[in-house]
Amino acid sequence: QDSKFRLGFKTSPNVSWFNTDSPHLTTGDKSFRFGYGLNFDIFFSENYAIGTGFNVNKTGGTMSYFQSYVGTEPAPLPGGNPLTNMNQIGLLSRDISLQYVQVPLTFKMKTPEIGYMTYWGQFGLGLNYNSKALSTDEIVFQLYQDKNTFNWEPSKRESETFEKNDIKNDINLFGANLIFAAGIEYNLAGKTSILASVSY
Repeated sequence: QDSKFRLGFKTSPNVSWFNTDSPHLTTGDKSFRFGYGLNFDIFFSENYAIGTGFNVNKTGGTMSYFQSYVGTEPAPLPGGNPLTNMNQIGLLSRDISLQYVQVPLTFKMKTPEIGYMTYWGQFGLGLNYNSKALSTDEIVFQLYQDKNTFNWEPSKRESETFEKNDIKNDINLFGANLIFAAGIEYNLAGKTSILASVSY
């Protein structure tokens, strides 16, 4: 209780999702993920501390959008030859999984111990580095362009699925976010406690 430093380990189940301001993107269902990390609090008075540490946060979500391709179209007539190098339009649906390494910098306030319980709040900034970005992609081909008439015709090409694509080049390498959290702490024995919190 007299120490100015507190160290702890955590696991953090979370719900994440994507939002967009583009009319050409559609976002889908929420995603349930897990993270883990190390908490380190530096107290400068009895009830106030600087909170930092090291977190591995796993997030994700789904989105879909139309995309152009060049590929082979099945023969339009039985016994005919496939059509090669055709301009095509497909609906790309992506289930994206992201992993960030985060260093939080927060201000933490807690109440005096009431019985065995302490209540606290926390807010600040999270500095993030994207360490992994994978997606599972499903492409449903919609149209192809006839080379003679330039008209768009319904595609007969079968849909395709690609597992665990590396999409780090599509994701910002660095980022930052605000952190808001509130929680409770229960003293188990001596200087050992268990905490539970909700954060955004």
